[in-house]
Amino acid sequence: MNAADSGEPAIFVAATTSCCVSRLNVRVRRCRRDVDVERDAPGNADVGEAREFPRASVAPKLLEPREMRMSLRWPRLLAVLGLTISPGFAASLRDEPAIEVHYAPAENLERLDAALIASARQRIDLAAYTLTDRAVLDALIEARRRGVLLRIVLDPSESQGLDQLRLIAAAVRMKPPGPFMHLKSYLVDGRILRSGSANLSASGLKRQDNDLVLMRDPNAAAAFEKDFERIWAAAGPLRGADAGGATGTGRRKGCAIKGNVSRAGDRVYHLPGSRDYGRVRMDKGLGERWFCSEREAAAAGWRRAGRR
Repeated sequence: MNAADSGEPAIFVAATTSCCVSRLNVRVRRCRRDVDVERDAPGNADVGEAREFPRASVAPKLLEPREMRMSLRWPRLLAVLGLTISPGFAASLRDEPAIEVHYAPAENLERLDAALIASARQRIDLAAYTLTDRAVLDALIEARRRGVLLRIVLDPSESQGLDQLRLIAAAVRMKPPGPFMHLKSYLVDGRILRSGSANLSASGLKRQDNDLVLMRDPNAAAAFEKDFERIWAAAGPLRGADAGGATGTGRRKGCAIKGNVSRAGDRVYHLPGSRDYGRVRMDKGLGERWFCSEREAAAAGWRRAGRR
C-alpha cells in the first residue's frame, strides 16, 4: 500500500511502524531467551565466562515503540517496510518543511535570498523580471567565484543591475522583446525552488507587500527546470550596448524623464519642469531609470507623478 495514496498517511505510517517495532521487540526477547538457554545448557564450555557478564551485555535494553520511532530515521524505516510517501511528507520527516512562505515587509526577504544563493554548491538557474538588488547580485557574483554554474535570464523591458552583471556576463541572457517574462524564480542545486511575488529589487524584497515561497519538491523543481530550459534557449546573450538601451539604468542622450521608485515601492515618473523633478535623485540600485518618452515609461510599468 502506498502511504501517499492513503487519506491519513501519517496515521498509517505511525501504526505500521508501531507494529514493526513490536515485532522487533518480540524478536529481541526471543533472541535473549535463546542466549539464556544456550548459556545455561549443560556442558557449555563458556558457562563460567558467560555468567560473569551481566544480562544487559547479552541483549540490549528493549526500546518502547515511541523511543524506537525517535531513534530511527523515518525514510530508512519506511524503505525497509516497502512504503513510499510523497516528497513533501518526506521533507517534513527530515524536519525540512516542504514549503516555506515568507512575507515582506515584516521580514527582510533580501537576507533570505542572499543566504539561499550562498548555500548553492553546484548550480543556480534564475529567471527574473528585474534583478537590481545589490545584496542578491553580490551573492550571485560570489557564487560564480566559488565555481557554481549560473544561468540567468532577464526581461529586456525592465531595469537590471548591469554594472554588476557584466562581471558574470557569460552567465546572463536577455529574453527577446515581447510579452513580459514576469518570473521571480530560481532553482538552487536542482533541489530548492524559490518563487513568489517579490521582485529581486530592494523595494520588492524589503518595502513592498510581497511573498517569497521556498519549495523542496522534486516535481516542482522539474517543472521549473523544464520551463527554464525553454526560456534560456530562446534568450540572447548580454551585450555591451544594453547598458544604454531600454534594459539599462543609465541616462541616455535626450532622455530626461526620471523614473523614480518611492519608499513605498511605487514606480512613478517625473517630467522636466514638474514640481518635484529637481528634488528627485536617481538611484539605479533601487531600480530607478531614465525614459525618453511618457509612452516608454508607461509601457515599463511607471505612472505619471500625481496620478492614481
